[in-house]
Amino acid sequence: MGLKARQELLAVTAPRYQEASRAEKQPILNEFVATTGYHRKYAISLLRGYPFNQTPGERKERRRIYTAEVREALIRVWEAANRICSKRLVPFLPEMVEALERYGHLSLAPAAKERLLSISPATVDRCGGDVSGSYLHTLVMTDVVTGWTECMAHLFRDQQRVVQAVRQAQEQLPIPLLALDTDNGSEFLNSTLFDYCEGKGLIFTRSRPYKKNDQCYVEQKNGAIVRQFVGYERFEGVEPCRVLAELYRYLRLYVNFFQPSLKLRSKKREGSRVIKKYDLAQTPYQRLLAADSVSVEVKAQLKAQFGSLDPLRLLTQIQALQDELWSYAFVGRTIKLQIPLLNDPVSPKEAHPQSTSGNILDRQRAKPTPGVNGTSAYHNGQGPISTQTRQETKGPGQRKYRRSKRQRRPYPGLRWWRTRKDPFAQIWPQAQQQLEQTPDLSAKTLFEAVQRRHPDQFNDEQLRTFQRRVRAWRMAYIAHQGEPSEPAKVPLMAS
Repeated sequence: MGLKARQELLAVTAPRYQEASRAEKQPILNEFVATTGYHRKYAISLLRGYPFNQTPGERKERRRIYTAEVREALIRVWEAANRICSKRLVPFLPEMVEALERYGHLSLAPAAKERLLSISPATVDRCGGDVSGSYLHTLVMTDVVTGWTECMAHLFRDQQRVVQAVRQAQEQLPIPLLALDTDNGSEFLNSTLFDYCEGKGLIFTRSRPYKKNDQCYVEQKNGAIVRQFVGYERFEGVEPCRVLAELYRYLRLYVNFFQPSLKLRSKKREGSRVIKKYDLAQTPYQRLLAADSVSVEVKAQLKAQFGSLDPLRLLTQIQALQDELWSYAFVGRTIKLQIPLLNDPVSPKEAHPQSTSGNILDRQRAKPTPGVNGTSAYHNGQGPISTQTRQETKGPGQRKYRRSKRQRRPYPGLRWWRTRKDPFAQIWPQAQQQLEQTPDLSAKTLFEAVQRRHPDQFNDEQLRTFQRRVRAWRMAYIAHQGEPSEPAKVPLMAS
């Protein structure tokens, strides 16, 4: 069926579908889908939306309800409320806004205030952080056969910059570049890169949509190189880009010459087992030397370059550049609160914050100080919150996959509170009574008796939890009563 015929059928079917009852809509929809070949969900949207108020291909712009002023005010209120969740914050918004306005921390126009007080928890959740704005990118190119990898830092993602990176990789690669296989991003699928590959005689292919395994070689290097050495932080600006490019300059030598990797040779499934066999671990440099297609001149150049490299010196330079790069990590903003201690004397001016200049909710860009195990201690220019220092990150194992984590106040002592509902709360008094009568009864035997008495309530996977409960009871029993005497024999879980 052609497009015009489908449009005519839609014009006839849509009014009938919209006026039909719920039971009558299903056969109409089935007939429409079978005739046109449309996907069921797409057919429903056509039948519901006809006649259309916009031309085909034109997307209707949604009217913005919450302006930037409302969003900024919401963030201020949320931070003043110690960043509680939206379901707790929204019911308390009127009182919180009034308190902040009373002391001069917030000033809103009547329309903006009305919008703020009518906001829903779901909308509040959507006002969080996103990946919009400018941040650094990394282009990763990996040779399928040898695993030789080149990483290039990008200040922005653009088709012209991708062509420059491909040209740079061609100059750095020890072997000729024959083909490119990319993902489906717009920075790759464009006429600029296509014309460049055509002019250089490069084969240009792309992966299948929504098939990430087609790019498994690059995805593996994203984790083993970029995420392991750079981390998960966000970096912005020209200077961090320069440091990142310098880091990749040393990293390419260290990884390609001194980091062996395994390559999968075969994979066979036997029932539920998958048997994988790998070759002997080799560096990309060693694989190039063993390749028959690489010329003798190229192998000689690689050997000379390998002889001039000091792996420990390379690693030291990489670690120094890591520290420099991590100092530029974008952390967000912290609240600078000027609150006097209860015992400190305060002046009349300090006692009334609305009369002071400035705002106690003024936020500053936080600067990270790397801490232990990839964490960061944030400060606002008034000194670090944590005593962790940069020297504590020098351990090799503490530099991998860096990600800033929320600083938590250490809790002295053992955790006494529960993190989930106790599954044995209802039957434990009865089980405890049984233990008091027969303290030597094994936890497993008692658990099986509990299962028989309460069928379909407890599964075998909960045995370990029950054993911990029994062990805790016995420790308390021995501490208070000493070793028990010969117990009396009573039926298990007597009713």
